[in-house]
Amino acid sequence: MIALASDCLVFQLASGEKPYFQAEGAQPVGPAQPMTDKHFIHKTRTDYKTKDGQQFRVSFRQLRAGDGVVSVTNVALQDKADSVEALADKVATEVRATIAN
Repeated sequence: MIALASDCLVFQLASGEKPYFQAEGAQPVGPAQPMTDKHFIHKTRTDYKTKDGQQFRVSFRQLRAGDGVVSVTNVALQDKADSVEALADKVATEVRATIAN
């Protein structure tokens, strides 16, 4: 029963956190896109475009780590977004492994 209550608190904490990103002159191209990934409680990505046409992506993920939640956000130019996102996923899972030990 205690584990269930702990799980509920962790998921409530996670659901209350929203990614926030602001850069002068940058606007989201659309809404945050939820990503399905079994490793994370939540994962989203949002594409942005600046007034001068430069495009970049902000990815946000949360995962359970011990009795808490780890959040990792990354920002990358569009042409490097997939590789930077993969690296951020790895960092997040490494943090979880470190906390679990």
